[in-house]
Amino acid sequence: MLSGLAVLAAHTPPEPRSYTAARLRGALGPLDGDLTKPAWAQAAWSSDFEDIRGTPDAPADAQPPAGCRTRFKMLWDDNFLYVGALLEYDGPLYQIEASFTERNAPIYQRDSDIEVFVDADATCHWYEELELNALNTPWNLLLDRPYMDGGSEHSGRVAAPGEPLYWDARAQRTAVKLVRGRAADARAPAAWSAEIALAHNDTLGARGAQPSAMPSAARLAPRVGDVWRINLSRVERRGAINWVWSAQRAWAPAEARWAGVVDMHRPEAWGALHFADEAGRLPEPRTGVPDWPLRAAGAMLYYAQRAFRDGPGGGRYAHSVEELVAARLVPVHLLRELDARLSPAPVGGYVARVCARGAPAGARCLTVRDDRLMQAGAPPEMA
Repeated sequence: MLSGLAVLAAHTPPEPRSYTAARLRGALGPLDGDLTKPAWAQAAWSSDFEDIRGTPDAPADAQPPAGCRTRFKMLWDDNFLYVGALLEYDGPLYQIEASFTERNAPIYQRDSDIEVFVDADATCHWYEELELNALNTPWNLLLDRPYMDGGSEHSGRVAAPGEPLYWDARAQRTAVKLVRGRAADARAPAAWSAEIALAHNDTLGARGAQPSAMPSAARLAPRVGDVWRINLSRVERRGAINWVWSAQRAWAPAEARWAGVVDMHRPEAWGALHFADEAGRLPEPRTGVPDWPLRAAGAMLYYAQRAFRDGPGGGRYAHSVEELVAARLVPVHLLRELDARLSPAPVGGYVARVCARGAPAGARCLTVRDDRLMQAGAPPEMA
């Protein structure tokens, strides 16, 4: 008989992509957008980007043309996570668009851009977003939670220094380079590269009072073996085109399947970044998203609860997983093979817990709240 986790694996979406970043040997050199510097030879290219919905949900004509590849490399040291991205254009169909020059302008609304999303604690709360265009204009945002959960943008676009919603990644450094062709010229192929240094004290120091069970919670630099949730996106044609490194998928209760979604603000669907030593070695041989598929089961309960509240629940959340199964919002295996429970939380909310049934004491479980706060660790006491 399959274990609870094995049965759950058969009902989870494809595991998000992973990237292993080696610790930088020596110095990167001038941050100038040039990805041919010797230091970058230490890093491997990522998989090519695809339509945000992934296969099979994306129409065939939504996938990037062969001449419009997007890839990245990553390295890290005690101070920065370095990202080098290369965006190619085929000429007739796509061209480099770049107009915004003011910091924290809404880049994606008009310009071609590369976007980097980082959830260092893997909680879906207090995550960082950077958008960068081919003129080296950045827009930095901090989200206290996803927009659909009532989240607020913290940035220099919506608030001034000293105001509650102000945030900016001041230690961050960026550079861009036109690799070939010209901007706003569709007559010939073109390409541009971005070189980004995301400061750890910006990323790890911006989480406010967010509680975290992650090892990085009490320090402002990653260590070998740490894992962050990340994703990268390329936007073209004023936001109409969105190609990503790891497809965004969410549980669709009405369809009883995992479906591709056009929404980067689903942090539970992002890929995984593994911090390795200078040789690219990890303490544990397995890569991937830690606690997957427990995280997928937690996401399934989260989306099912939203559907229950907006449908048969008449404004309230389900009191038990049995209610969700009876409403055909989650598959029955959640009861048969997993220890999945719901308990009430203040102000009409809930906390869901998912563990492998029969797991030994102290085994890792996952909890998710109605505001999508996800945490993995030893099982908390629940009624």
